[in-house]
Amino acid sequence: MSGPTNPVTLDEFLQIAAKQLGTAPEVLARLDRIGQVDYALSTPDMGFGDVDRYPTVAAKAAALMFHIAQAHALPDANKRSAWLTMLVWLRRNGFDLRFEVLDAEATVTAVASGVMSLEDLALWLHDRIFALE
Repeated sequence: MSGPTNPVTLDEFLQIAAKQLGTAPEVLARLDRIGQVDYALSTPDMGFGDVDRYPTVAAKAAALMFHIAQAHALPDANKRSAWLTMLVWLRRNGFDLRFEVLDAEATVTAVASGVMSLEDLALWLHDRIFALE
């Protein structure tokens, strides 16, 4: 998958996160580090000219989740919000993910804690992503 994708907007991310936290999106929009999430939301489409920084669906999805989780922009629910945002992005772009819940939890925790690299996350996702019909 190369070229622009159908991104998740900051407003949509705020809705996802607000639902996880039981608060209003407007409250989250005022957090100091929310700009880092806005940056993270743009990572799947990063590149220079005709060269994508993240050339595969797995790499794009990994970049999105990795940068949201690493931003730690929310008071809580960073991992859940990163995971759910990635799933929304995948489905919006015609893909989905097969996963075991415990494996996914361990992976998201490893990403958020800095134990799993972006490259390793992309490999993990590559084996689980499939195109929707």
